Amino acid sequence: MESPAGKRKALTLEQRVAALKKLDSGQSCRDVAKEMGCGKTQIARIKSEKEDVMKEWESGARIDQKTVKRRKTQYEDLNNVVWEWFCTARSKNLPVE
Repeated sequence: MESPAGKRKALTLEQRVAALKKLDSGQSCRDVAKEMGCGKTQIARIKSEKEDVMKEWESGARIDQKTVKRRKTQYEDLNNVVWEWFCTARSKNLPVE
């Protein structure tokens, strides 16, 4: 199940969790990448972000959701607070400009 040359394959949340399980069972990043039809760098990144992937999985996020890249910011806590405020304001039908 290899992707065509030059095409990137974004793994779904379900596929990322499956990759983590394979890594935990002792398979190498290269073997898991070949099996899933993506790059070994992507598998290594998933491995390094294991806690974030598992939190997302346990929170009940959509399993078919594809995430290409999540950027971390210097003020991530502030961004989360502003996002919560925005969602609350929009749920109350308040104009946000």
